[in-house]
Amino acid sequence: MKNCLPFLFVASGRAVRLGVMGILLLVVSLGLAAVPTKADEFEGSISGRVVTREGGKPVVGAVVKAKSQGTGKETEVTTNENGAFQVTGLRPGTYVVSVSAEKYEPSRLTTLPLVTAGKTTVIREPIKLEPERALSIIRGAVFDSKGFSLPGVKIVLENLSKDGKAVTGKVGEYVTSTGGEFAFRLPGAAANYRVTATMKGFVTKIQDVDVQKNEARNIAVTLEKQP
Repeated sequence: MKNCLPFLFVASGRAVRLGVMGILLLVVSLGLAAVPTKADEFEGSISGRVVTREGGKPVVGAVVKAKSQGTGKETEVTTNENGAFQVTGLRPGTYVVSVSAEKYEPSRLTTLPLVTAGKTTVIREPIKLEPERALSIIRGAVFDSKGFSLPGVKIVLENLSKDGKAVTGKVGEYVTSTGGEFAFRLPGAAANYRVTATMKGFVTKIQDVDVQKNEARNIAVTLEKQP
């Protein structure tokens, strides 16, 4: 049986003679060194800042969500004391980035950031949030005594005093739609209102409504025919 030929390996300018086992160990070690880490090969990140639209102040504790358009997976982080964030562990692809924070209107980027492996995609322009728009709504529908919708009914909405006994001003008017529906958009503060529904041939109906802060209140008004 013939002896295996020695193998010369040059290291630091010196020739080193290796046997078969040495060669195998060398190949394995070189192969392992060439394999990239999982983070380098498969994942990237998105970073940016969240600020107020007026004044550009950092929004602390805002929730930033990055949702992959490819897989639908959503990753969530919160902004730090500088309004900065970094969403890590993202597979390459495009992402929908949305931001929400208490007392602010939610926001979503119209330009989708592209994530590449081993890199951080920086959103250069800060994401600007606007103050939450306080809003209450009174919506409803008018019916006759048989339960049929009544279009063309005049609806008058008035403010009431805190005790609900006196009218303090008119808010607006509305004429019901073909489906007998109406709606009023109001300031978000809690308040008392009076709804008055009138239509020729029907008895006028008055209904008082108390609306809580930022509440959407639904009511039904029934009109009786005049005798």
